[in-house]
Amino acid sequence: MERRSTFFRDLLVKILLIAIFLFLLMYLFPMPNLTPFYSAIFNNNIQTMKDAAEDYYTVKNMPTEDGKSVKMTLKEMEEKKLIIPFVDKDGKSCNKSKSYVKVTKDGDEYVLKVSLTCSDESNYIVERIGCHNFCPSGVCDQEKTIAEVIPKEEKTVVCDTDEDGTITVKVPTGEYITEYEYKKVTDKSRWVTGEWRNTKVTENETTKLESTRTQYTGQKKVTANTTLYEQIAYGYNDKWTIGSWQDMKKTETETRKLHDTRTLYTGQKKVVKTETEYKHVKYGYKENWTIGNWVNEKEKETDTHKLYSSRNLYTGQKLETVKTTKYKHTKTKYTLEKKVETKSTTCSDWIKDTNWYSSKPASTSTKVYGDSYNSKSTTSWKLIQSSYKSYTVMPTYSVVDGVRYKYELVSKQENPNCGSNCSTNKYIYFYNVYKEVISYQYQYYYKTCTEKTSVTTDTKIVYKKADSDALIAKGYKLVSKVLEDTIWTTSSTAPTNYEYTGVSETNTEKKYISLGKWVLSKEALGEYTYNIQTAVQYKYADLTKTKYIIDTKWTKSKASEAGYEYTGETRTNSTTTYVDLGKWVTSKEDLGEYTYNIKTKTQYRYKTLTRTKYNKDTIWTTTNVAVKGYVLTGNKKTTTKTTYIDLGYYVNSKSELKEYTYNVTTRTQYRYKTLIKDTTTEYTWSTKKPGDEWIATGNSRKKWVQTGYKEETRSVRRNKQKY
Repeated sequence: MERRSTFFRDLLVKILLIAIFLFLLMYLFPMPNLTPFYSAIFNNNIQTMKDAAEDYYTVKNMPTEDGKSVKMTLKEMEEKKLIIPFVDKDGKSCNKSKSYVKVTKDGDEYVLKVSLTCSDESNYIVERIGCHNFCPSGVCDQEKTIAEVIPKEEKTVVCDTDEDGTITVKVPTGEYITEYEYKKVTDKSRWVTGEWRNTKVTENETTKLESTRTQYTGQKKVTANTTLYEQIAYGYNDKWTIGSWQDMKKTETETRKLHDTRTLYTGQKKVVKTETEYKHVKYGYKENWTIGNWVNEKEKETDTHKLYSSRNLYTGQKLETVKTTKYKHTKTKYTLEKKVETKSTTCSDWIKDTNWYSSKPASTSTKVYGDSYNSKSTTSWKLIQSSYKSYTVMPTYSVVDGVRYKYELVSKQENPNCGSNCSTNKYIYFYNVYKEVISYQYQYYYKTCTEKTSVTTDTKIVYKKADSDALIAKGYKLVSKVLEDTIWTTSSTAPTNYEYTGVSETNTEKKYISLGKWVLSKEALGEYTYNIQTAVQYKYADLTKTKYIIDTKWTKSKASEAGYEYTGETRTNSTTTYVDLGKWVTSKEDLGEYTYNIKTKTQYRYKTLTRTKYNKDTIWTTTNVAVKGYVLTGNKKTTTKTTYIDLGYYVNSKSELKEYTYNVTTRTQYRYKTLIKDTTTEYTWSTKKPGDEWIATGNSRKKWVQTGYKEETRSVRRNKQKY
C-alpha cells in the first residue's frame, strides 16, 4: 500500500512540473501576429482581379447605356484564362460565384467594382475609369483596351492648365510587344532514409536497401528477490501516401490534401449485328477429404472412405457410502362442478311496419327496428309575422337563402305622410308573412325476437388443494376427492399434479457411483477404479468430388473446343445496340469510335499523411529509472529464484551487453531509403524562350513599352485626373 501511494505522489509531481513548463513556454514564446500577412494575401488577390479586369474590358465590352452594368464572376475569369486560380490565407479556394468584377456606365466615365469573398472574409474596392483624359476627341479607340492606351508602368496622364484655360496634356507614347507564356517543371524528388527494421522488403524504383547491421542481445543471471521494471520505447512513422483516383470530392484537412484533378470521358459505339451464338461449358472436378467425428462402430473402408485414427476410452465406478433422504408426495384428484345459465335470442326475418314515424322508434328486447324502406314529405305554411308593413307591393312568393316565403295581403290604406304631389309611397300595405315548412315521415323494417335461457354443468378437475379452494371461492362445489397415487422422491419439490405431505425418510447405504463419462487414459479415472470398462472409437476421412464450371464460352460454331462441352443452348442477336466503352479515358480523342452518348466526370486524387505510433522496444531493468528513449509503464515483477533475464532489447556491439553475456543471440536489421516524389511548376512571360528547360504553354499577350510622351493642347479646362 505504501509503494502504491508513493507512485501516485510521484505521478502528480510530474504532471505539475509538465504544466509549469508548458506555461513558461507559452509565456516566453507567444504566437506571432499573422494578421498583416493574411491581409496582404487578401489585398494581393483582389488587386490581381482588378488588373485582369482592366486588361479585359475594352470599350466595346463596356455598357453603352447610362446606369447599365456588365459583370463577370471569378469562375468566368478563370475559364477565360484571365487569371490563374489563387487561394486565401487558409489555403482554400475563394468563392467563385460570389467573387466578381462589375463595370457600370456613369455619364462619361465608368465605375469598376471588384468584390472578393474568401471563407469568412469579404470586401471590395471601387475605381472610376474614363477616357477623356487621354483621347483628344473624347471618344476612345474601340479596338484598344484601357491597359493598352495607358501603360501599367506609368498610369498618370499629366494635365497643365495656364491662365487662359488652355490645357496641355502629356500622353505617354510607345509600342506593344508580344510576350509568350512559358512554364518550367522542376523535379524536387528526394530520398528519405527510414527506420531500422527486422525484415526484408522487395526493392523497387522507390524503395532501395541502404545499409544493414548486426545486433546482439543476451541474458543475465538474476538471483532471488530481484525486482524488475518494465520500460517501453515508442516510435513514430510519418508518411504521405498519394491515393488512387476517386469520384467524390472531399474536404481538405491537415492530413489530407488535394494532389491532382482530371476529367474523364466515356461513351458508346453503335453496333448493328445479327448472329447466332452457341454455349459451351468447361467442367472441372475438385477433390476434398473431410475428416468426420469420432464414432463407436468400426466401418468398412473404401476408396472414398478411409480410417483416419482410432483411440481407446475408459470409464469406471467408485464405492461410496451414500445417505439418501426421500420425500413423500401424494396425487389427489379434486372434482368440482358449477351450474351455468346461458341466454340466447332468436329473431324473425325483417318485417315491414306500415305505420309512419317522424324518426326511428326505439328497439325493445322483443322488437328490433332496422333501416327505413319508404319516406314521404308534407308541406305546410307557418305564420311568422302578422300585419307586416310595406310601402311597396310584395310578391305572392319569394325565396330567401333557399327558404320559401308567402305574403298574404290583409289591408291597404293611403299614406298620411304623402301630400297631393306625392308620386311614390302613396299607399301602405299590410301583409301576413308565412314560412314554408317541410316535414318528413318514414316507414321502417322490424323483427320480433324471443329470448331463451338454458342451464349447463361446468366440471373442473384439479390436483392441488389450493386450486380447489380457489374454484370453491368462485362458486364451484366439491363433488369428489380421490387419492390416486403416492410416490417417494429425492426432492421436497413435488412433481406436477403432486403435493408434498411433509413426511420424509433418511437411509444410509453403500453404492457404486459411475464416473458418467469416458476418458482417454486409466490415470484420468482417478478414484473411479471399480468395474473399469473400455471402448474403442474410430475417426474416418471421406473423399468428395465436386463438379464445377471452370469456364463458359459463347461461340459461332456448335463444335466445342478441346475440354469444352456444347450445352445445346443458343442465342440470336439481331439488334442495333450501343455498346459501352467500359472504361473512362482521359481525352475525347481516346474514345475512338465510342462517340455516342459521351459522359464526363471529374476525379480527384488526394495525398494522405499517416502517422503511426508503434511499440519500438520493451525492456525489463533492475532500476526504477527510465533508460534514455524509454518510459516506465508502472509494471514490475520480482524473481523468486535464480533465472536468466533477457536484456529486452538489441545493442550494436557485444561490449554493450555488459552483464547480459549469457545465451547471446544476434539479428540482422535492414534500413531502406524511400523516394519522395515532388514536382513544382513555374510560369513566366517572355518575348523568347528563357532556356531549354522552359516549355511554351500556347498563351500570349501584348505588353506596352513606353518610349516617351506626346503633348496635346485643349481649349476646355479639365481637372487633373489619374487612371
